[in-house]
Amino acid sequence: MRRVQESARIGWHVIDRGARRLELFHEDSDFPQFLTFLKYSLEHSGALLWAYALMSNHYHLVLYATSEELRACMQRLNRLYSTYHNRKYSLTGHAFDGPYRAFRQDPSVLMRCIAYVLLNPVKAFLANKPEDYPWTCYRQYLGLPGNPMDVDLASLIPTVDLDPQQALKYFHRALECETARPQGAFSDGLTMSGLHARQFEWLLELAQDRQPQLGGELPETVAIYWARQKGVATKAIAKVLGIPNRAVSDALYQLRGRLRSNPGLQAILMPP
Repeated sequence: MRRVQESARIGWHVIDRGARRLELFHEDSDFPQFLTFLKYSLEHSGALLWAYALMSNHYHLVLYATSEELRACMQRLNRLYSTYHNRKYSLTGHAFDGPYRAFRQDPSVLMRCIAYVLLNPVKAFLANKPEDYPWTCYRQYLGLPGNPMDVDLASLIPTVDLDPQQALKYFHRALECETARPQGAFSDGLTMSGLHARQFEWLLELAQDRQPQLGGELPETVAIYWARQKGVATKAIAKVLGIPNRAVSDALYQLRGRLRSNPGLQAILMPP
């Protein structure tokens, strides 16, 4: 995928999976070895780790990095693990399905992204409860012992909210929402369209929660407005809402007309 260059540090949701969707982690010893390589790659790139979940045939990371830090970290990590994996299992060729995919995460959906990553093992039926799965950082977020590798919560919290208690509330709210979210048509988080659809769903939930403060605008319309400003594709929005692409564009055009004629409404509908 084409890399978007960011000179400032931002949040990234990074995904990669095994070649031909085969297993990346064959034995229990493979998981801590991957984390060892991850720690080394972070130290030599300057990227910071905010969350991770290691599944059987793919992994999720949430990183805080510039584009260059991200590239340096991921290239080193995948090279080290690929070499280890192929030597250990007497394999040749690519260990990964392709180049890693990295999706920018706006602060407004950051906690939902982290909740999604940490609940992946439960959604994949690998554990009944997220704290029971050993290869995520979920336990650290809850202040429980037994975390296999620490993440940098000190850098994450101010990005979400300057008040640590409020940031923690956002996280628990994100967990509740993601736990209650049914497995639907947009559960594939390994594609750009899947990630965009999921981001729009999160923004739609936020707009629905704030409906009394939306100046009489429909939550769906406001969510469309927010999502397009954050780069979510029109096609993904239309698919979630079950409407034609043209209907999304029309709703956005009409709302922008109302915003131009009503500066007060523009202040009310500022993107989160």
